[in-house]
Amino acid sequence: MHTSTPAQSKSHTTSEAIFSMLRTRIIIDGQITDTYGIEVSSPGSAPVLQYPDISTDGEKLSRLIDLMNELEVDPIHTKYVIEDFLVDHEV
Repeated sequence: MHTSTPAQSKSHTTSEAIFSMLRTRIIIDGQITDTYGIEVSSPGSAPVLQYPDISTDGEKLSRLIDLMNELEVDPIHTKYVIEDFLVDHEV
């Protein structure tokens, strides 16, 4: 089972992109587990990019998303920011 729904998270509007949290429920060894990822969209539009299943720690990922919005990260750098996050947090 694999379902994705937007999770409750702050999102901040920039002229370039809005980063918000994506929650996915998956079953691992018979246990339902929530994983969190990042959605990228433009103001007033549906998500353009989705990076699901980045972490099971929604709180840490939410802080990263807030920082990405605050710093107005260009969406082209999203995958590199995620890679750095995974290395730094050993998730």
